[in-house]
Amino acid sequence: MAPLLAFLAIALAPSTVSFHADSVRVETLVADLARQSGLPLVCAAAVRNEPVVVDFEDQPVEDVLEKLASVVGAEWQISETERRLTRTSSLRAKQQREERAKILAAWTARLKETAKEVDGLPEFDERAADRLVEEDARARTGETSGESDPARVVTRNPVFRTGVKLLSAIGPKEFTRMSIGERVVYSDAPTPMQRPLPLKARAAIDALKTHALWLIEARERLSVERPSVYYPQFMPQIGRGSPHEYGKTVFAVSRTALSGLRYSLTMVDAQGRLILSGIGSFPDVVRTLRAPHSHRGEALQISNQTKTFALLQKAAGVAMASGGSFALEDGTEIRLGYAVSFAEVDGMPIDRGLGKYLSDPVTHDPIGPVFGNLIRQVAKNEKRSLLATAPDYALYRLARGVAFEGIQTHEDLLEYLTQSHVRASLRAPYAEVEKEEGWLIVRLAYPVYARSERFDRAAARFHSRNSNQRRCDPC
Repeated sequence: MAPLLAFLAIALAPSTVSFHADSVRVETLVADLARQSGLPLVCAAAVRNEPVVVDFEDQPVEDVLEKLASVVGAEWQISETERRLTRTSSLRAKQQREERAKILAAWTARLKETAKEVDGLPEFDERAADRLVEEDARARTGETSGESDPARVVTRNPVFRTGVKLLSAIGPKEFTRMSIGERVVYSDAPTPMQRPLPLKARAAIDALKTHALWLIEARERLSVERPSVYYPQFMPQIGRGSPHEYGKTVFAVSRTALSGLRYSLTMVDAQGRLILSGIGSFPDVVRTLRAPHSHRGEALQISNQTKTFALLQKAAGVAMASGGSFALEDGTEIRLGYAVSFAEVDGMPIDRGLGKYLSDPVTHDPIGPVFGNLIRQVAKNEKRSLLATAPDYALYRLARGVAFEGIQTHEDLLEYLTQSHVRASLRAPYAEVEKEEGWLIVRLAYPVYARSERFDRAAARFHSRNSNQRRCDPC
């Protein structure tokens, strides 16, 4: 009898549903779809707190359910009494395997493209060394550099070129095995705590010794005092060590994000005196941030709330950061880190129109004003229905992008999400964007990682409501 009732419920359900929101939790959306359709829809705990952006009117309910599962990385399980949106252990394991393979493929492709770029650069010679030393001297005195594009200056830095060659020699598998925040030190003369550089890195180290010698000679020939570091990504620091008495090179690599590394390279002579040192990132942050958007399409209408999010960190500042262990309403133990602004410490809690997002991010998810409002504009302009989400780590930079850094149009927003405006060697997308059958679908590019990095909205609200820190809201 129960299967028959379930079948009749589906057969007699209204054929279309509607929903519009800058942000909504999946649990709330599923409950409303159940109310509208009469279907026995429920949401498992694993997916109920996922924030999504929705904008559709009179769409077939089965289409909506299918696309919702796709956007949140879940599946519908049908029993005799209900249809449950869930993420089973087997599905999670499958997603983890696929994401690991995708991350490795992306790292491999980016390293290959970057190495190809470096191989195509003009040779670093004595003239290039003279120019680099002269530009650094001018920059330190406030004069305008002859090169107007800092992203191009980065590629002339011999540390950047050597860094790319060393990363390629070590290989992407090593870096994808590192946990985020982990630091590994390599050397051509390693201590017991360091790892040896591969033999194929030797040619890059030998070339850097020659480049260091040219930089030292350029400094002396041009009567330039020992250069201080102006922008360490652009100009290596030159010491008083001698490349003729070479000692060792130390290459320290830190994994800073799912798709990012930061490295430092230090070369010393046999007496331990510095010959040359510099830093870099992969993909290179300077060139990524400087990548221009196309500015095609309709202009985005930027709300004051979006702009305020961009200013929040700068305007508030941070006076202290801490963390405590708390028990949530359901008994779950959680440790929550938070930051307190200078204004709040002084007894002047700020709001700037963001109070509800800071004090109750469950009801008022910050994904709404930063991302939801903007992506809904794109969907409306293209007359498409919308189901979308974005990772938390993309929100602050998106807010700054629309307020200050050139994200001005609908196409700019889509470029930002996919990073399609950035050259292939630097590209680390936040989301995948698909346009299909009258829909605009935005999924997480790396859903397993993005879900692990979402801040706990319920914990933040609980702490805000129970904080004794002079009414301070967790930012």
